[in-house]
Amino acid sequence: MPSGAPRKLLRWAKNLFFTSPPDSVWERVAVIVWNYYVLEELSSISSFEEAHELYTLSRPKSPERLEVFKKLLQYADSKEKAQFVVNFVPKNTDESRMANEKLAEF
Repeated sequence: MPSGAPRKLLRWAKNLFFTSPPDSVWERVAVIVWNYYVLEELSSISSFEEAHELYTLSRPKSPERLEVFKKLLQYADSKEKAQFVVNFVPKNTDESRMANEKLAEF
């Protein structure tokens, strides 16, 4: 994932989200910007490492995060990478189930 404006805006939106009062205009602005730039960056991912980084930058429990996670699984092309994903994601979630299915392929 190339560094630059989109990544800076992702971090800005993430920080704004966590520092804004709940249900405020600022929180809503942060969510919109955050989700938009996650989807923008999703199209430029070309490696497992880039997908992992974007997953960590994406908003928890968002549809965008699930899309990034699916891309991460596409790049998990070895047992070691699949095991890393299994260990990385929260247990008892859709991501955990999908990661375990990917690991079972190896």
